[in-house]
Amino acid sequence: MRRKYGILIALCFSLVLGTLTHFALIHCFGYDHVRAFLTASTLENPNGFIAFHKPFQYVMTRIENVAEIALFLSIGVLALLFHKDHIKIRIGDLHDDITSIFLAGVCSLLLMFLTGAFRTGETARTCLFIYPYFMLVLRKLEEPVLRSAIIIAGLQSIIMQTFGEFFW
Repeated sequence: MRRKYGILIALCFSLVLGTLTHFALIHCFGYDHVRAFLTASTLENPNGFIAFHKPFQYVMTRIENVAEIALFLSIGVLALLFHKDHIKIRIGDLHDDITSIFLAGVCSLLLMFLTGAFRTGETARTCLFIYPYFMLVLRKLEEPVLRSAIIIAGLQSIIMQTFGEFFW
């Protein structure tokens, strides 16, 4: 957006390095990562894209994933995300680099959801991926608010681990 050519050069370098690594793996070790991905995809979804052959299951698992991410984030932190005065950032502000990183993480997660990734009970991997991005949004919280959010998250964790039956 601000014509940062260093980022473009790094992207091009990464693409070239990734392509060279891919071909080196094929020729040196006989391992084709693209073929491995397609094989895993076929084994995971033998009937094709899940939204086409089980649309209800697809929609329900998407709702379940979002709900579990929100629940495990903690009710206190979730409430703060909807209260603009406390987080002191504008989510749509693309000129703020940290907010742009957060939006990139959320967009990546949404793309993963659209592809059918993550089914029932696979939320732990998703949380490990997305929670650091949510922590970036909370970077401007005042100390008393942050302390309250941590206490609420701790109490919620104790209650959930004590009374919930989570099988990961």
